[in-house]
Amino acid sequence: MEITTIGVDLAKKSLVMVAAGQRGKILVKKKMNSEQFFNYLLSLERSVVVVFEACGGSSYFARKVRELGFKAMLVNPLKVARLRLTQKNDFNDCIAIIELAQREGTRTIAVNEIWQQDIQSVHRIRSRIVKSRVELQNQVHGLCLEYGIVLPEGTKFKIKFYEAIESADNELTARMRRILKNLYEDFIGLEKRQEELGKEIDQIANEREECQRLMEVPGIGGITATAFIAAVGQANNFKNGREVSAWLGLVPRQNTTGGHVKLGRITKKGDSYLRQLLVHGGRSVLVSMKKFPNKHDENFKKKIIRISTGGGFKKASVAVANRNARVMWSLLSTGQSYKIA
Repeated sequence: MEITTIGVDLAKKSLVMVAAGQRGKILVKKKMNSEQFFNYLLSLERSVVVVFEACGGSSYFARKVRELGFKAMLVNPLKVARLRLTQKNDFNDCIAIIELAQREGTRTIAVNEIWQQDIQSVHRIRSRIVKSRVELQNQVHGLCLEYGIVLPEGTKFKIKFYEAIESADNELTARMRRILKNLYEDFIGLEKRQEELGKEIDQIANEREECQRLMEVPGIGGITATAFIAAVGQANNFKNGREVSAWLGLVPRQNTTGGHVKLGRITKKGDSYLRQLLVHGGRSVLVSMKKFPNKHDENFKKKIIRISTGGGFKKASVAVANRNARVMWSLLSTGQSYKIA
């Protein structure tokens, strides 16, 4: 029986591979390194489908497999876990990967291209730096409070923090002043690094024509636009805008039975970072509607006001985020510019 599907479970230094025939019969089980795996593929027919569990490095392997002339697929690891009938090990994971890949109607995950990896890496590094800066700021607030120093939030924090270190009118000891001064330098360094990465993202947004068109949508800036194209990739990876918003977890959770439709909170599936950016953009649109009412579509404005009145500000923000995700997909798929109706 000829091999038709190969399931691969990746690890940092090695991988496990299981090859199956058309009806799912297991033909080969092997553990090897990446070089041995690629050499093994060269001995097979190019009609073989190679399936990976989506994880760190899976897009790299999928790109390399495609370069060799094979079809590569990425599948959701959560769905793989549901199909694993026996105890968990690498070979059983591969068998579940093959079963999922051979099922009709299985939804696959798009393979990231190099340019997508670059943009996503910049965003992930910036997100980590923002988190570190906030953690450091919270720690300084707590440390200074023990010495009777209450520091403000926001933009005044840095100024008042430095003044507290230099002031002789508080209870800070010489040792504590020295320690806090080092923390202040750490804070300045993180702030500078965040600013540099922000400029890097702005440069990416200015270089890519599709980002320029996406930034015309109300509530979408350079950070959200670049994060969106990096996550979505090509528009044809999705059938329509609703599929994008569902993939991002911006649609209501459904619990329907017996013809009775029951909708709950949003599912919160998919990329939480991109969803967060879209919701923040939705909040900015609601604030802008109050300050500049003439800059927005009248029908859309009436709908959002109705949602805001009935469900509150946060629900309306999610509604705007949902709408923006669909609009952005439409702009990518059609190549058109955003227009106010």
